[in-house]
Amino acid sequence: HSLIIEAPEEERFKAPSSIRLFVNKPTLDFDAAEQEKPVQELTLNAGHAAGDAIELRYVLFQKVRDLSIFVPGNLGGLDETAIQRLKLIGTPVPQEGAKPSESQQKAATAGDWLNPK
Repeated sequence: HSLIIEAPEEERFKAPSSIRLFVNKPTLDFDAAEQEKPVQELTLNAGHAAGDAIELRYVLFQKVRDLSIFVPGNLGGLDETAIQRLKLIGTPVPQEGAKPSESQQKAATAGDWLNPK
């Protein structure tokens, strides 16, 4: 599992200097993000701003429904942070109770829905 955060080439100094990652906290606000302990906190550098992958601790990111990313500052120490591209790299796992796909729904009969296995 990894994360890629790229800043615009002409504004790499505005790239995040650190990020705080929170898992399954959909109502997290800015105050809580500053005060609560994140699942993982990462210090970034200019290489990350250019697209170098940031390795995440795999064991911390299992059963993720919501991912909150808090950016407390940037490489230039400015008020504005710039992110051009954000990529999450991992393996999605189907959620239990997830809605069946359209093809699965079409293939099933009414009895299948009434008597799940």
